Amino acid sequence: MAEPPEKKEKVCHSCGLDDQGQSTLLDAAGAAAAFAALPPDLWTLEDKRLTRKFTAKNFLQAVEFVNKVAPVAEDARHHPDIHITNYRDIELVLFTHSQGGLTPDDFALASKLSRVGVAVSPKWAKENPERGAAEKKAMSNDT
Repeated sequence: MAEPPEKKEKVCHSCGLDDQGQSTLLDAAGAAAAFAALPPDLWTLEDKRLTRKFTAKNFLQAVEFVNKVAPVAEDARHHPDIHITNYRDIELVLFTHSQGGLTPDDFALASKLSRVGVAVSPKWAKENPERGAAEKKAMSNDT
């Protein structure tokens, strides 16, 4: 009886590894360059993390946003930390947990999540005009 063909081990790109299993962890300059390609005023880059923070219009809008993020992250096989506090304050945090920092996968997911919109609190948008405008633009790009 013939032996089954040898299976090739798949490398998990969402773990921050390339096809040869080598780390794709970005240094500060690489992270800054990748960050520059993201929509302005939507994300912040600090301490080896990408974050997106806002106050949703209400609790249902906050939960709806999380429910829109989930399938995008699942399709990418890369999952952000998602926090809802004070019933409508949202914080998304992206970094590659296994690498302890940022990889190209984080920026690719941030780019996709930049097209996921949410109705934000009018008060928050007024207090954060640049961020509010960026969230409004994301809302118009939401598919």
